[in-house]
Amino acid sequence: MEKKVWAKKIGTFLLIAISIVGFPFVLEFVLYKTPVISQFTNETWFSFMASYVGAIATFVVLRITLKENQKAVEDEKRRLRRNYEIEKEISEAKDIQKVLLLDKYDFLNMNTLVIDFMKFRKDMYDIQFKIREFQFDEKGQTARDKYFMNLWFLERYYTFYFAEEKRPKENDREGWIKYVNSIEEKTTEWSHNAMLKRKKIMDLYKEYVDEMKRKEFG
Repeated sequence: MEKKVWAKKIGTFLLIAISIVGFPFVLEFVLYKTPVISQFTNETWFSFMASYVGAIATFVVLRITLKENQKAVEDEKRRLRRNYEIEKEISEAKDIQKVLLLDKYDFLNMNTLVIDFMKFRKDMYDIQFKIREFQFDEKGQTARDKYFMNLWFLERYYTFYFAEEKRPKENDREGWIKYVNSIEEKTTEWSHNAMLKRKKIMDLYKEYVDEMKRKEFG
């Protein structure tokens, strides 16, 4: 079906092109090779043919210019859309990184420990789905692949704990005391691990951003 449409378009274009190009020659043949009597002088006909050819040439140039401008506009739209997607991904990756490196929580403050822990749990629930939306190659060697793989490993490290977490019943006071103590121990471990991972993650993030910026301006 698509081939037939293209064949029809090409046929129509060729017919119009032949008609436009052939018209002056047909006109010349009629005027000078046949006994047809024209009411116009030769100068008038030559003037007409010159104007005709000039108009056709102007039309062709204008058509080409409009086509090139349209292509340039479409290319610019694609470039802006691509850059928007790149900037959006970088921003979302930065937010995920802040969660995984515990930048948004104060686990050293006992007064807000449980509140920050609950907030962290909710944020982890959100990002464990979001991080899977980034398509990356687990064995890839690009800065982007390496960065997201390390984020994914870190996300798995936390998620494993939440998968096994057992919260006490509401009226179990002793159970809640133990639970809070376990939160303190776990967040201390997490904070230490985040500190060890921070430099590597930050270095990978810088390489990832540089790589994406090259794509953006390339």
